[in-house]
Formats: sequence, structure tokens, C-alpha cells
Amino acid sequence: MRTSEYTIYTQIPNSDQYILLHSYTGAVDLVTSNVVEFLKDQEKNSESKTKNLVSDTTKKALIQRGYLTEMSVNQERERVKQIAEVLHRVGLKKKPNGFLFIPAYDCNFRCPYCVESWFTKGENWPRKRMTKEQVDLAYEAIEKIEPEDKSKRYKRHNLYGGEPLMAENFEIVKYIVDKGIERGNTFHAVTNAFDLEVFESLLGKGKIEALQITIDGPPGIHNKRRTHRDGIETFDKIADNISLALNKGVSVSVRMNIDKTNFDKIGVLAEIFETKGWTKYENFKSHVAAVHHMKESDEYLITSEENRFCGSDPENLFSRGKFAEEWIKEKYNREDLRKIGDNDGGLVNTFKSIFKNGSTFPFRSVFCSVGSGMYIFDPEGDIYSCWDTVGIKETCLGKYFPKLEFNEEILNRWQNRHIGNTPKCSECKYALFCGGGCEAFVYHKHGTLSESHCDGFPIGLKNYILLAYEQYLKEKETCNQILQKIDS
Repeated sequence: MRTSEYTIYTQIPNSDQYILLHSYTGAVDLVTSNVVEFLKDQEKNSESKTKNLVSDTTKKALIQRGYLTEMSVNQERERVKQIAEVLHRVGLKKKPNGFLFIPAYDCNFRCPYCVESWFTKGENWPRKRMTKEQVDLAYEAIEKIEPEDKSKRYKRHNLYGGEPLMAENFEIVKYIVDKGIERGNTFHAVTNAFDLEVFESLLGKGKIEALQITIDGPPGIHNKRRTHRDGIETFDKIADNISLALNKGVSVSVRMNIDKTNFDKIGVLAEIFETKGWTKYENFKSHVAAVHHMKESDEYLITSEENRFCGSDPENLFSRGKFAEEWIKEKYNREDLRKIGDNDGGLVNTFKSIFKNGSTFPFRSVFCSVGSGMYIFDPEGDIYSCWDTVGIKETCLGKYFPKLEFNEEILNRWQNRHIGNTPKCSECKYALFCGGGCEAFVYHKHGTLSESHCDGFPIGLKNYILLAYEQYLKEKETCNQILQKIDS
């Protein structure tokens, strides 16, 4: 009997208690340091020096929960591969396909960290837009790709770019939306919102129902980072358009792209959200996200066309794990930051639910919907799977214009990558939590999808678990206080 390689220990600060996770049984337990000391001793698979630290009942529970096992290391790894295979197979059958339209790669902003900046040759962004014929053929392709059972179809399509909601795109966006409405679809758009007022007639229930909009700080910071191609300041106009969208009942999620140059302005921006009155809307939320390079290397050249990543100084960037650590440290201590979301992939809410209901962790075999069937239609007539690799011909799944055809080899490469067939992931205790990392990161860094991408995930997971536990305890305390008042 030995301790499973897939046991994860997270110590609760200023406590002798740990949150114990098992990463293929899904068990989550609160234990004392004695249990952890016992398990760490058993990792050596030798005569235990700590056998009297835990009772026989506790040992039995540790076996039942998977923390102690008689399986070999290789048998455990095979178990993880089998779980991933089943999860992926079931996921492909059950998860609806996602569809995105890129009306144009053109953009009216010139943000220095843009992941698509490799498109540019100076100021010459691609000007080509989708045609109505292309939109018609894209919808025909969707009909062929979607399952026959309409109840299993995903009803919301996405608009992406470039900048999809740029004034010059209005006619083709209206055509895309109107045709989608005829099919019973609604829309979400990732937009800078600078020209959003032009699209007012397309905003609202049953049309463009949700928006992700980026604001990078108070006006002085934002205007330097979210720069218009004509040198126009953008903050005030975007703010007005957020108010416009909220008043029309559109769900607005404000994203703050954060690095070390604006990290200390998150609280100021949170105050602006309050002052603008946005936080009073049920359809408003916000979250932070770390700016990142798509390719991590000690040898990159930011000006090289071969390397496709943001143009920020790498010295100013966080790994995702380090960002989670710094961000949550701030969030613990500042009430004004509590209402801002974490861009944590749902980990905080998942663990809160586990602490509350005693459930197990819902595993994932893939990082995102790229691995379970996402299709992106661009103005060149091409189809892609990931919005961080659009325009890169080597990742093109096929074409929808002038006729639908797929490159089966590339399609299978993107849609059949999961942690079970990614060697490093199947040996990693965190794999079924992270899903193997972002496929785009993997591709940009390695030129293949057979590698993994961790980017500090273990650090991030630990911090999100602790944040979830803290929030759970506070909510439990609040609930008990309410019950006490009722009882009194």
C-alpha cells in the first residue's frame, strides 16, 4: 500500500488543516496535518514511521477515497488515460458544437498586446469582409456539422474578429444576425465597443444578447493601452456604450487585461464601475485576465513574423499561476475587489459547491471547446478551431467557401487532443483539473499539439481552492447568522 501519485495537498493558511484532493477519484477532503504527514511518509512505499498518526478508520477512508492505493504508478497512469478517453468520447457526443463568425480581421484599435498583431505590416490590417454568399454557405456548413437532433444544438453563436462590431461591418453583421435569428439563434460578441452605438438596433433579447468588452484601467491607463488607429481616446466612448448596452438588457462582461503596469489600478477601475452605476445591473459583471505571450521562450524576438504573440515587454507579464497568486492575495485583503471575477475557468464556484454539497470534482479531458468541436468561419472562406490561431493556415481545419471541405488530419489533430493522449499530461496529478492547458499556447510554443501547457496551473489551483474555501466559510457564517436571527 502506498500513497497515490495523484494526491494533492493544499494547506489552509495559519492552520494545521489541509484540503486534500485526489485527481482521478475526484475526492476532496478536509484533513489534519497528521493525515498529511502519514500520507507523505507512505509516498515512499516503505515501512511507515508514522503508522500510529491515524486510526484504522481513517486509513480505511483514505483507501476508499483513493489516497492510498495498491496500484503501481503505471497502473494509475493507465487509469487516468482511460478516464480521459471516456470523458472525451462522451463529451464529443454530448457537447453541442460552437460556431463563431469573423466578419473581418480588420480592427479600428492598435492595442500593443494584441495576439493578432502578426497580421499587420505596419498599419495594413486585412480589409476583406465576409460576403452575403459566404454567410449563406457558412450557415449551410453549420447545418451539416450540427447534430440532427435540434435539441442538442447550441443556440448562441459568437461574433469575433479583428473587431466584429466596427461601423464598417454593420451591413454584413446585420445579415449574419438576421439569418441567425431566422434559425432560432442568438449572439454573443467579443468587442472593443467603440462603435457599439451603430449596432444599437441589433442589441437585445433574441439578437446580440451578450458582450465581452475590454477596459484596461482608468482613462489615463486605458487610453494608452486600448489605442484607436486614429489616435482618438477611447475610454469615454466605450463607457457610454456599456451603459447603452446595459440599458437594453444586454449581458455585459467587462474584461481587464492585466500585467505589472496596471495591476495596481484594478481597485480604481472597480470604483469607476460603481460610480458609473454598472454594478447595480444584474446583467453586468467583470473579470481580470493576465496578458500573456502566446509563445514562451528565452529566445523570442518580438518583432519576428515567425513568432505570433503579443507585443508586450515580457518583463511586465505574469504567468497565469503567479497572477492568480498575486491577484487573490489582493482580493483577500480588499473589499473593493470582491465583486470582480477571477477568470479562473469556474474553479472557485466548483470548489465552493464541493465544500457545500460534498460532491466530487467534475473532471475535464480537454482545456476548452476547441477540443470538443468549435468552428470559426473567417472572411477568407476558411474554418478554424481556435480563436487564438485564426489566420494561421497550418491550423486551418478546411474551407466552407466556395464549398465545404475538411482537412481530416488537421481536424482530428485539434478535436482529438486530450490529456489521455498527451504524454506529459497523463502523468500529471493536475491534468484532469486543467484539461492539458490551452491548445493555442501548445501550438505556438511547440508547433505541435502533443505537448502540454501548464503556465503555473498548480499555483493557480491552490490559490483558487483557498479562495473558494474562504468564501464558503463566509457564506456559511452569514447563513448561520441569519438562522440565529430567525430562531431568536
